[in-house]
Amino acid sequence: MRLFVLFTLLFTGLHVRAITFGEKLEIGADYTVESNTYDSTLTEDQAIFTFILDANYLRMSNELVYSIGSKIDTIMLDESESFKIEVSPGKYDFQFYLTSDYTEISIKALEIKPAHRMGVRLIFGLNVQHHPVRKPVIYLYPTEEMDVEVHVNPTGKMVFTYPTIDDHWNVHALPSGELIVDDKSYNYLFWESEQVEINIDWNSGFAIPGEEVTAFLEETLSKFGLTTKEQADFITFWAPMMVSNPANLIHFEFNENCNQFADLTVLPSPDNVYRIYMIWSPIDNIDDFNYLRPQNIQSINRLGFTVLEWGGAKIERLPLKNKAL
Repeated sequence: MRLFVLFTLLFTGLHVRAITFGEKLEIGADYTVESNTYDSTLTEDQAIFTFILDANYLRMSNELVYSIGSKIDTIMLDESESFKIEVSPGKYDFQFYLTSDYTEISIKALEIKPAHRMGVRLIFGLNVQHHPVRKPVIYLYPTEEMDVEVHVNPTGKMVFTYPTIDDHWNVHALPSGELIVDDKSYNYLFWESEQVEINIDWNSGFAIPGEEVTAFLEETLSKFGLTTKEQADFITFWAPMMVSNPANLIHFEFNENCNQFADLTVLPSPDNVYRIYMIWSPIDNIDDFNYLRPQNIQSINRLGFTVLEWGGAKIERLPLKNKAL
């Protein structure tokens, strides 16, 4: 086999080093490095990635959105099953988006050496990413003691409730916010679900350094009108997951926009229902998100029977299609 490769190179006149026989090729969850060869026609300051797609993907979309570092671009696929990116030698982070039907592909620290050509096959899987909708909690503040029914119908799979329910909560609610269920006292009603799709406008929100998350949440939740106790419940749950990240992209969904997570029905009907969901993702550099439009924060009205719900979800990978190009 080695002799065959040697004679082939001699007779073709190409000065390309074939990958060593038996050399282990890198395999990722959604990509494979299929070749990694030295090319004497390239300078020591040049290197070329060739990304290869299966022909089936070309029937689904005629363009591919990708990022290399903080740069985002679009490749028109046409009939070609591959495209090239010329770079300087070094390590590169890539992210690829084809259509919403497929998972995005992320490649971290892929290293290419001077004067090398690397062939990388992209393997898009069907998009079945699940997002845990974490700790939505429901507070009830009636103007007088009353019995209340609370129904939550998540768009995803319900995975946990507390107190445990089969269909809905039967609650005896007090103006102080204390909730009595089956003769036991609770501060709020708790549920979690698993959701396949979350639709967010990632062009609006906030990019916050990890060490500033707690102060940001205190200020923002105060603007919403949450009490110090409600703020403490929110911050002590979310902030520990966020403070150690270099930065976090934060987006809030309000009221009817929260119906994408679950329908909430309270009987008798409250005077006010406020729903606040924080959708967030760890990011490396806030400067990459200078295009963000800050969201308008409006204070809630607590006059009359008021229901407040907050929850959220962590997004591991941001969708490229929603980033400003």
